[in-house]
Amino acid sequence: KLFVMKRFEIKDDKTYMGFEDMCVLQAKQRDEKYEGSYESVAKTIKTFVSVKHKKNAIKQFYKMVVISSMLKNGDAHLKNFGLIYDDIEKINIAPAYDFVCTTVYIKKDIPALSLLGSKKWWKKELLQRFGVESCELSQKNAQELYQECLDAVGKVVDEIKNGLYKYNSTEQLFLEEMVQNFFYKKSV
Repeated sequence: KLFVMKRFEIKDDKTYMGFEDMCVLQAKQRDEKYEGSYESVAKTIKTFVSVKHKKNAIKQFYKMVVISSMLKNGDAHLKNFGLIYDDIEKINIAPAYDFVCTTVYIKKDIPALSLLGSKKWWKKELLQRFGVESCELSQKNAQELYQECLDAVGKVVDEIKNGLYKYNSTEQLFLEEMVQNFFYKKSV
């Protein structure tokens, strides 16, 4: 019933920024978008993002992976992460886009890419290990960013639960199932 889209590569003056997704940056074809790992995406970010944006970009990517796991977004593939740029000094990670709870539609869906050799929904400890090992975060920072994501998803769940009465019975069932599929409760 609701689809929200905002173009993030168009600047206020209506000019376009450059955009490259991870398939392009990793020299893969479109049909290879499910082949790879989140570690390889982190490495690509560290390779191409401008020095002044690198630390923040890798933190943002870590949060994208955590939230994708919490939402059970099995469609977080290579084409759903990208970099935007104006010039060589202004390469940064693109904002998060195309996040969806795929297990509402595909009950036994799995993550699009592997993380630490696994394509199972990851628990907190594994996600934080990824943050430390691949995103070069301190253990404390990985924990803080994980908690930030957990709090954000919790707020969305509360908003959905509090607003269920606004929807018809079919939409209510869909939203209730979506909330039940969210992994965040189990990952506390």
